[in-house]
Amino acid sequence: MIAGGRRLSASLRDKDEKKNPLFTAASKNCTWKVEGSKDCKGYLTFRGKDSPMGVIILFEWWGLNQSIQKVAEHVAQQNFRTVIPDLYRGKVAKDAEDAKHLQEALDFQRAVADVQGAVDFLMHYGCKKPSVLGFSMGGNLAFHCLAEVKNLHCGVVFYGAPEVEKFDFSKIKLPMQLHFGTKDSMQGFSDPETANKLENKLKEQNLPALEFHRYENCDHGFMNEDRPEVYNAEQTKIAWNKVWPFWRKHLAT
Repeated sequence: MIAGGRRLSASLRDKDEKKNPLFTAASKNCTWKVEGSKDCKGYLTFRGKDSPMGVIILFEWWGLNQSIQKVAEHVAQQNFRTVIPDLYRGKVAKDAEDAKHLQEALDFQRAVADVQGAVDFLMHYGCKKPSVLGFSMGGNLAFHCLAEVKNLHCGVVFYGAPEVEKFDFSKIKLPMQLHFGTKDSMQGFSDPETANKLENKLKEQNLPALEFHRYENCDHGFMNEDRPEVYNAEQTKIAWNKVWPFWRKHLAT
């Protein structure tokens, strides 16, 4: 089973959901064609709009909300052309239970097609080297995209994985950078045992580049500032400072 997050703390549940970035839809300002499906909308940052380096962000199980929109803006500030596909087609979770249902209903093959459309969209407007960045559920999806989507150049994954014993890792030929917390308890998805199995599987593929980073005392979702019960500001900063040079190395033209 794919896991996207853990139960929200009482303090988070008590917040006004209309004001909580986790449960508030982000704006959508672009649309692209998707083979075999309806058009996909998304959020495209203004910063980095002329950069040849592209980043397609795949959200956690919450949906295209204001929380992941802030992440996109943060990435764009480093001069990356950044877009988030609306994989849930307009739906944003109201709470963790709703997020679970949305995740379970997601057609992964259509989501891969959405990402292919996003790649084509960015390249049409001048992006030379698109990449993918996935968090939790989006991390799982990132593996499928790296295996199937054309014209991606690398991938960054935070605390998410496909079914390690079933996924065909031989289809991935691109540089990857992965990030996992040592306190993550999402068994079979992002816990330390699964992360170790995943690293071994990827090492067998002899990828052009592979980085695997672990963060002591960090839980699932430690990068999400809108989940105060797991957010780790210090380790988040360290993680981003590993991501920037990785992307510049593999995406710079």
